[in-house]
Amino acid sequence: MKTRQTNRFTLIELLVVVAIISVLASMLLPALGRGREAGRTVVCLGNLRQLTHGFLSYTEEYDGWWITGVNSPNPPWTHYIVQQLNIPFSGESGPYPGVYLPTATYSLYDTVRKNGILRCASETFKNNWGGRNSTSYRHNSGYVYGYGFGVSDGYNTPTYWASWGRVRDKDVLVPSNTFVIGEGITQNGGYEYDLGQFRDLTYLSVYHNGGGNLLFADGHAAKYTPTSITTALFDRRK
Repeated sequence: MKTRQTNRFTLIELLVVVAIISVLASMLLPALGRGREAGRTVVCLGNLRQLTHGFLSYTEEYDGWWITGVNSPNPPWTHYIVQQLNIPFSGESGPYPGVYLPTATYSLYDTVRKNGILRCASETFKNNWGGRNSTSYRHNSGYVYGYGFGVSDGYNTPTYWASWGRVRDKDVLVPSNTFVIGEGITQNGGYEYDLGQFRDLTYLSVYHNGGGNLLFADGHAAKYTPTSITTALFDRRK
């Protein structure tokens, strides 16, 4: 009478299989993470392209003037953008005279802000009060406050106090090489009227696989890294 023979895995064989699976998983998970982040990068670029319509409609409505950056007496650029696009907005600074935002609320401590295209899904930092920032994007205030689109643009010019850094479309000599807003990062927390300024190479976000997105004056958006961003991108004269 023949005995029935059964196949069994030895403990060594099981350990080998577990080890192989662990190695494969360790190789696969980072790739999945990069793929997921690549998807968020595309969404973030889409946000910026939609914001283009707000900037361009404002420029057309106000005789070629671009939205100013941020600081008193002018509201942050986000206030004008959401008004142009008629979208909900939860900000950290109060309403400004002459800027009517029927869908806006103001709170320092919001932990969730449903600001749609003003927020990047990869943003992780909090504002100075422990809540979420109202926007992920900073306004180009020129490299070390040079000739960008921000409030400090042309600080030493005679017309500075009259225009507070506003520029006209004719002043942007190479729109395809000058960014308007860029995805920013902060280490110490930020808030709406501080996060508004992008004046240094180190302000660029690195959330998207080591880089961040910029929106240019001609309407295109692109990803840059700390090694590919240059000071020329800040200067509307270059």
